[in-house]
Amino acid sequence: MNSPGPLDIPPPRPSTPTSAPKIFGTLSIIFASLVGFGGLLGSCSGLMVSSFGKTSLPPGSDQILKPMASVYGGIAIQSLILLAMSGLLLAVGIGQLRYREWARRWSVYWGVLGIVAVVALVAISMLVLGPAYKDMIEATTHLNRAGAQPMPSAVSSVFGASFAFVYVLAYLPYPILMLAVFTRPKIRLAMYR
Repeated sequence: MNSPGPLDIPPPRPSTPTSAPKIFGTLSIIFASLVGFGGLLGSCSGLMVSSFGKTSLPPGSDQILKPMASVYGGIAIQSLILLAMSGLLLAVGIGQLRYREWARRWSVYWGVLGIVAVVALVAISMLVLGPAYKDMIEATTHLNRAGAQPMPSAVSSVFGASFAFVYVLAYLPYPILMLAVFTRPKIRLAMYR
């Protein structure tokens, strides 16, 4: 005869669920809306680069257009990453507000994806944007002043590092918080709908 053990009995649900999912749901919707709007605007930056070929530019400006295309291409890729993550966060935030069980799981998935996305944003900043800004500034310096010394590479490459720093500072805390909060047993018990 098999008698149920202590592990087979589901734990009791709390009578008053924690308000953390509702708070995070509200924050997720606001954060997703703001970042999604910025991602939408940034992903349209590729249109700006395509319009440069239709205008009359001074001779030698081809040296600037190639790095500029790399800059806008990198920004467009970063913006598409942010737009996709924001769309997912918006859906998760709605589920969090409604205490949905799937939203708890997807909050954890989004937290992991968020950390991976920040690593990708930093990599694009350091490997694409930094060198492209350096090339663009050097080309601009050569065009504006014949015989002028280019900006030191350490100064011009600071652009990529500054983008990377902003991404880590602005976007990394929220995925970490999502992982910390939505893996707690109390939240697991509260989100059962």
